[in-house]
Amino acid sequence: MIAQLQSSGYSALTLDLRGFGATGGQVDWPKTPVDAQTALQYLHAQPNVDGKSSIVIGAGVGATIALSACAADPACQVAVLISPQLTVHNLSTQAALKTFGPKRALMIVAAAQAAQ
Repeated sequence: MIAQLQSSGYSALTLDLRGFGATGGQVDWPKTPVDAQTALQYLHAQPNVDGKSSIVIGAGVGATIALSACAADPACQVAVLISPQLTVHNLSTQAALKTFGPKRALMIVAAAQAAQ
């Protein structure tokens, strides 16, 4: 998805969480919202990036992390949440929504089975 966004002219960054992928180490769920906020700040500081407007996309636990990071970042205007959970690994979607403010969130919920 990142390559498609970039080829369409968007600045895009994917986050490799602690304990996953090339990052290695141990998973540390309480630190993931701050890690995501740091990644957004890094992206906004890049010379070819509009640091005043951004969108985050997350799926599963990543949806909760994305929402939390976006809620804490005034430049983040929209959060796209795919299969969000109310609470996962002691991270709360509801808590992040309370601080989301006047921003808009799009929630996309996926079911495990197709409706009949």
